[in-house]
Amino acid sequence: MSALSGLTNYTPLLIKSFGYTSVQANARASVPIYCSMVFTYVLARIGDRTGHRGPLILLALTWNVIGYACLRTVPVESSKEHKYGVLLAASIGYAAMQIFNISWLSVSCRKPQERSIAMAVLIMAANMAGIAGHQIFHTADSPRYLRGLTAICALAAASWSQAVILNLYYYIIVPRRLKGKVNDD
Repeated sequence: MSALSGLTNYTPLLIKSFGYTSVQANARASVPIYCSMVFTYVLARIGDRTGHRGPLILLALTWNVIGYACLRTVPVESSKEHKYGVLLAASIGYAAMQIFNISWLSVSCRKPQERSIAMAVLIMAANMAGIAGHQIFHTADSPRYLRGLTAICALAAASWSQAVILNLYYYIIVPRRLKGKVNDD
């Protein structure tokens, strides 16, 4: 979530560093959000039809990891349109991951009390990630922001690893426990 908040807060600044004016940068910063809405809607439909949200979180995180790595490695001599296109592609999957994480958590909780506590912890984690996310990019790192982009790549990779572990847990260990093959010790 820190990578998400760091990139979304600094998207206009990144676009401006590509050579666009402030007005153009702010207008172009809204495009990834609208694209993300479409991407999230498509994934939500797939999740509703299949009943599986964990793999969709992994898909969105994979999109993020690849997109952030591409954004980090864009050559300096690339045109501003090329840089913007890479930023646009990298930013499309950012909201889907969080939305599906919340829906997967809601569906996975068995009791209302469990769901309430889990949601409170998730909201607290999101707020803390927002605070940390604001510290990722620094103006001293402009115009390439290599340290900030490296940080969001690392955070996205860590999130991807955690999603893999949770998917394995929910799709392998939990069904075995329900069948009585694994003890709860």
